Amino acid sequence: MFEGFIGFLLGVLFVVFVIRQLFKYIEHRLSESMTTESSDEDRFKLRVELVENQLLCYNNSTMTFICQGSSLKEVLDNFNKRFPGQDVTLVSEDAGLIEDLSKQKQLLDV
Repeated sequence: MFEGFIGFLLGVLFVVFVIRQLFKYIEHRLSESMTTESSDEDRFKLRVELVENQLLCYNNSTMTFICQGSSLKEVLDNFNKRFPGQDVTLVSEDAGLIEDLSKQKQLLDV
């Protein structure tokens, strides 16, 4: 009978341990997702348009002109002159332009 009680007690302790680990995991995932959401909100969103081989960039919220350049590198250099250390996300209604800028970014990252 005493051995049955020890087995029961070990089983309960194991279940409590597993539940605590599960709660820690959930808490970690929630704090991680909140950090990701806040970092997305902190990014400066630039709306990009291609006009006569120039990339014109505007604040996505206010449509205020921010910078321009003939390439992604030039746009990012000009943006960083005005907003040093600020992260940026480029958006456009032109899917082809976004694809081209993504290719240019891959070349810059290499």
